[in-house]
Amino acid sequence: MFNPTEFPEPTMIPVNGIELEVFEAGRENAGRPIVLCHGWPEHAFAWRHQMTALAAAGYHVIAPNQRGFGNSSRPDEVVAYDIEHLAGDLVGLLEHFDYDDAIFVGHDWGAGVIWWLTMLHPTRVEKVVALAMPYMERGDQPWVESMDQVLGADYYFVHFNRHPGVADAVLDDNTQRFLHNLYRKNVPFTAPEPGNTMVNLARAEEPLGDPILSDEELTYLVDAYESSGFTGGINWYRNVDRNWHLLAEVDPIIHQPALMIYGSHDLVPQNERMVQFVPNVDVVELDGRTDHRLAKLGEAGVYFTPSGDDARAMLDGLWQSLADGDPGVQACEVTEDCTTECPPGQIPFCIDHHCECISDVPYGRIGPFSDVAVAPNGDAWVSAYAETHGDLVVAMWETDGPIPDDRWEFVDGVPDGPVAIPDSNIRGGILEAGPNVGKYTSIAVTPDGTPMVSYFDLDTGSLKF
Repeated sequence: MFNPTEFPEPTMIPVNGIELEVFEAGRENAGRPIVLCHGWPEHAFAWRHQMTALAAAGYHVIAPNQRGFGNSSRPDEVVAYDIEHLAGDLVGLLEHFDYDDAIFVGHDWGAGVIWWLTMLHPTRVEKVVALAMPYMERGDQPWVESMDQVLGADYYFVHFNRHPGVADAVLDDNTQRFLHNLYRKNVPFTAPEPGNTMVNLARAEEPLGDPILSDEELTYLVDAYESSGFTGGINWYRNVDRNWHLLAEVDPIIHQPALMIYGSHDLVPQNERMVQFVPNVDVVELDGRTDHRLAKLGEAGVYFTPSGDDARAMLDGLWQSLADGDPGVQACEVTEDCTTECPPGQIPFCIDHHCECISDVPYGRIGPFSDVAVAPNGDAWVSAYAETHGDLVVAMWETDGPIPDDRWEFVDGVPDGPVAIPDSNIRGGILEAGPNVGKYTSIAVTPDGTPMVSYFDLDTGSLKF
């Protein structure tokens, strides 16, 4: 149970022409900084569980309320919340503590800030850990303009920009109701309603699903927003297109080691092309949601509160990114690298570049260009990209171990002998190459057991089924 009196007392620190409210843990670990950046509508206390565990692991933990949040400064000018200012605040924190660089961890909007911080100030970032929000490619069109065309004028990013002050006033007038309705789990699917989703939540009389926050946690967050209001945080959204312009001449490649953590039910889509811009990224997908659902970090690793499930432990992803290496965890590129001794009935697999003992098909992505779906009868269907043939292979897999050659199927072609699927846990024969389908595939199974595969066609630059 969260006790507000146990949360660290903040320090007001002058940086970059403003003051930030900063919470710390592990000051005795000076020299090993890790900076935790919250999202919206959050607060530094979103990291309340993680701070203790990271301090115990030997880090000097620094969790600021970024500008516009909590008791940190809230400038009136909208442009004071662009990425140059937000990144400058974090650089100012490093200078205050006399650090050259640090590990930066960001959730939701905080992840977006640290991706851009790394682009603008690459020498200041040692490693990147992002939750929910992947690296955003700049593209050819400002982001809000693109969202307006694809998602419509009611989409909250667009609405915040096109109707300044409207959502702010509604959220300020309904702070407790908005936050109580937002932080939920086990939320049933409902058809989207017209209007800004955030405004609709603030006006909804009855919440859906079950609460994530305890009464004490909700009260803490409500008190903070009743004091600060929502405009400062919403002004981050009002600088999205300005940020697009500010990043025009910046090197888009992030060279630092990075860890990207998704939830399998996150509303924010995964960026399947991220490795082209963040070549040293490891990707982890949890069963549940990471967007607006940060819950708890225990001694073993990171916990998140999924939408509809109990909290799930991700045992080593964050620690593997932060530590120099755990001698108890064997690194790998493919399953053949794993010499881990497993209990009877289990076999070693290479999953996200480390060896794990499992007794069942890994759920979800089992290689950077492959996917798994489970049929109602329990059969597992696999889709993968065979690099040596430049094409898509699919197979039904109902047992542990390698897939036999005769189980692979192809969209078109004839058997062409065995081939290894690069950097994946599946092996077997495939059929002769057909169209160049590209490296990104996804598979799902209909209620009648029919596998449905989608893929990106490199020849036409379009999604096909």
